[in-house]
Amino acid sequence: MSTLNELREKAVALSEEIDTLSRLEDPNDEQISRCAEAVEEAGTLAEQITAAEAEKRSADIEKIRSFASKPGHVEVEAEPPTPINPLTVTSRAKRDPFDLSEVRLGSMYGGRLNPTTVSELRSRAHDAVEQAPEYVTDAHREAIARQVDADHSGRMAGHVLEHGSPEYTDAFFRYLQTGETMRAALSTTGANGGYLIPFHLDPSIILTNAGSKNPLRQISRVETITTDVWHGVSSAGVTGEWLAEASEFTDASPTFAQPTIPVEKAGAYVQASFEVTQDSNIASSIAMLFSDAKDRLEATAFVTGNGSGQPTGILTKLQATTASRVSAQTNASFGAVDIFALVNGLPARHQDDCSWLAHWSIYNLVRQFGGATQPNFWVDLGPGIPSQLLGRPTYSSSVMTAGPLSSATASSDDVLILGDFSNYLIVDRVGMEVVYNPLVIGTNRRPTGEVGWAAFWRVGADVTNADGFRLLRV
Repeated sequence: MSTLNELREKAVALSEEIDTLSRLEDPNDEQISRCAEAVEEAGTLAEQITAAEAEKRSADIEKIRSFASKPGHVEVEAEPPTPINPLTVTSRAKRDPFDLSEVRLGSMYGGRLNPTTVSELRSRAHDAVEQAPEYVTDAHREAIARQVDADHSGRMAGHVLEHGSPEYTDAFFRYLQTGETMRAALSTTGANGGYLIPFHLDPSIILTNAGSKNPLRQISRVETITTDVWHGVSSAGVTGEWLAEASEFTDASPTFAQPTIPVEKAGAYVQASFEVTQDSNIASSIAMLFSDAKDRLEATAFVTGNGSGQPTGILTKLQATTASRVSAQTNASFGAVDIFALVNGLPARHQDDCSWLAHWSIYNLVRQFGGATQPNFWVDLGPGIPSQLLGRPTYSSSVMTAGPLSSATASSDDVLILGDFSNYLIVDRVGMEVVYNPLVIGTNRRPTGEVGWAAFWRVGADVTNADGFRLLRV
């Protein structure tokens, strides 16, 4: 146990050091190098902590087995008792994960929690995920659990526990229906006049790979944060060399950059008449409606967002990066040769994990490539879009450039992207907040007989390495 605590304490110390270094406005080379080393050490420590926790659980289970197998440790009833399952004989099964009265929190979102408290919060958060309502899918449960495990500060676990209890959920839905607030249940939220959606319905948590129709969310790197800016460290890497015996090494120290991605605010508003709220259960559908609005709004921004008050779209970034653009062999003419030129132009280090992104109409043009002896360039004709093109996965985006292609004298249609989409980062600021408006006022300052719900959330995105993509311009 002491070893596990030491690992956790070291992880917290590294997290604090990384946070301090990443906030330096003008770091020197030594500080940049140390920040990269600390990030690598933190990753290794996370793996060691996971292994140590698994070993401890196994040891605890073995102790329970040993205790239960000894005479006198199992109560004998009139009938033979059911064999003890050591996996269920735990205090966790009997406790309320949302009751934090025995947990020393200080401020859940201020300062640093000690490793023991973080471990306790994460354990309780996993219990909360398991106890989520039946309508929460397994994919959503897994997405939430992964984010709880990935956050070593304990803030994500704290968010789950503060905004997921049955009491909080009931109070939230009552607020959506009538505007009535149950202060005891909703006291941990509402700083902006509204209330945070329960974690198991929150699209800023569950709208990840498995829960999104947005192709960029499916294939890109997605991070969830509890602050206003994502800070990272990037480097082009270190170049190795061949050395003769007793020869001096060349200094190959890399140059580090510290990319940052701010999260921008987005929102949606829904109105309904008094009659609709009386005759239907629209309030229970609000979270789903806002989730769909969020997904559709972001699907556009992640492709063509201008980066000013909104995410930077991948197409926007590549259009501005000359080295990532590949021109068609013949202007205003799209052919099979251009497909191969895009593949050949992508650096080798990104080829193994690359994918295609284009509008459906562009894929339909690709399917028509070939001559008399090769009537079908792209696998066998069948329904929908084939899953692979030249052995790499295909994804469709309605926001990408569609046909028909222009016949301008200069190349102008950016039609197809090939790349490793782990180099496009989407950052979610956890928590979607909803505000209930009980009385909508018209242009003449009189009630319209409607109520409204306003939701807002924060998200950012940008390309972290443009060299990982190639964009075809026809």
